[in-house]
Amino acid sequence: MPRFFYKDCEVSNLQRVDHKSDVFTAIVDGRKAPRLIMDNRVFHYLIGPGKNTKSRIWFYDPGFKKGLVIAGAGSDADGRNAERNKSFNTLYKIATRPITAGVLAWFSAWVLLAVPVLTLYGGNAHSGVHFLETTTVVIGCGTAALFFAHALWVVNKMKNLDRWRTGSTDSYTKELSSAPA
Repeated sequence: MPRFFYKDCEVSNLQRVDHKSDVFTAIVDGRKAPRLIMDNRVFHYLIGPGKNTKSRIWFYDPGFKKGLVIAGAGSDADGRNAERNKSFNTLYKIATRPITAGVLAWFSAWVLLAVPVLTLYGGNAHSGVHFLETTTVVIGCGTAALFFAHALWVVNKMKNLDRWRTGSTDSYTKELSSAPA
């Protein structure tokens, strides 16, 4: 289940995991965050004006063991949102992903249902193929509609950062081990 929350915290020691990706490691309030995802606008805010200062950070957990996404970062002093993660509004996430998921669901349904449906209809293969095509198109369109609705829901949540609840990053971070004396 996706979670949306904010926390007033200090993000330090921000390092890119791979120079080609938007995945980072950081220390959030003295705890190690092994996988943070953010776009370059938020990254540049956190290494520039927001470096080593307490800021309001909006987090989005998409679920399914993915990384914790930083949806926005703002100054705690003036309370305004300084930088927002704009990667949720891309054409890829709103249009291409649902279409691709719909086509894959249609093809998968065709592969999985072809033998049972044609066996069920036996000698009347024309009716079986018609039923199979109708069913798989409905499955593909339904999957695409669900992906599109989820993408719009996330974009709508990102526009209303002020309505998010406060939360904790403890379940997404690890306690730093103390160095031996």
